[in-house]
Amino acid sequence: MTRRPVTPEEIRAAVRAKMPDAWREAMDQRETEDRKRRGRGGRPPAEHPREARVTIRFTAAERAQLAQAAGEREVAEFIRAAALKRVPKLARQVPAVNGAAWAALAPVVANLNQLARHANEGRGIGRELAPALEDVRRHVMALRAALLGRDEPVS
Repeated sequence: MTRRPVTPEEIRAAVRAKMPDAWREAMDQRETEDRKRRGRGGRPPAEHPREARVTIRFTAAERAQLAQAAGEREVAEFIRAAALKRVPKLARQVPAVNGAAWAALAPVVANLNQLARHANEGRGIGRELAPALEDVRRHVMALRAALLGRDEPVS
């Protein structure tokens, strides 16, 4: 007659049966505490967890294009926003030449700001130039913002 293999649960039950009662109670208490501890920790459950999955296949070129468009965001979040008609924020690629032009305009803008300040304080230049200087300053600021791909002027 062949004997069936003994399972780990059967071995554990046999060992527990031979243990003194105090040991068994201590072991039961420890297992209960371990079970309670395992239930805590980790990420809290989401209010509205995403449970449905959609699989989409892209070519390597399409995937690279999506990654570039997503910028710092996760590609999945970018695709989700686009599919649900939430406007995904696109990563703006500022050409190096625009950054260099923006930096080159910095001293011009600084000088215009000084002239505008002098005009507003009534020193150094005629008051009739103040509106023209302010207009030039606004145009330069708008140009600098456009070079960086921003909607609002930067100072």
